[in-house]
Order: sequence, then structure tokens, then C-alpha cells
Amino acid sequence: MASKIQWSRASTIAHNWQNSTYKLLAEQDQHGATQYLKSWWVDKATLLDILNSTPNSSGIRLYPVAQDQDLSGNAVPLYHSLVLVGTQPGTRPGDQDNFRPADDMVYDFLQPCPNMCPSKNDL
Repeated sequence: MASKIQWSRASTIAHNWQNSTYKLLAEQDQHGATQYLKSWWVDKATLLDILNSTPNSSGIRLYPVAQDQDLSGNAVPLYHSLVLVGTQPGTRPGDQDNFRPADDMVYDFLQPCPNMCPSKNDL
């Protein structure tokens, strides 16, 4: 199970990441300029769809990926994204197996910051 932390701790470690020399690439801006990833936003409907469509759902696994296409399938410079898949209890105690839906579809193209940053964001 994940651990809860204080908002102030989350702010500190978020700023540690943003000020570090290691960066994840976000999608380029409208002028083709490089941007660096701060976060992703996942809507509630996506989370619920994954959980509700996974038999015996135990959670969601997030995979960092290097995106090379836009939504239309056109090639783009690589940038970081996440793929979300549902999990269910595995055969061994503590295992969480990925669930592959019958339609073979999983979620990607989450809204990254940047470009989709909120106007009020203190993390």
C-alpha cells in the first residue's frame, strides 16, 4: 500500500525533482521547444474505468514510456508518458498481475504538465 505524506513533504520532493539535473521530456510546446515534465493528470473516469473493468481489481500499475506518436499516429520527437493498466491478485501471495482487457486497450496520453498545467499549482 502507498504511504501518505504531508503536503509540505510532497512540495519539497516535487521541487527537488523540478530543480534536479535529471529531467523527463514533456511533449514539445506549440513552437517545437523542449519542455520538461512536472506531472500528469489522470481523470476520475479513466481510473474508474480501469478499476471497474478489471476482474477482482487490486489496483492500477503505471508504466513510464517513451511516446513516439501523437493521437493521430504521426511521428513526434520522443517524450515521456505513462501507460495505465489494471491489476488483479496473482497466483502467489502479494503478486499483482496485469490485466489485459478483451478489447486489448489500455490508457495512455494522460494530460501532462506542461502543456496542461493548472493556473494554481504549488507542487
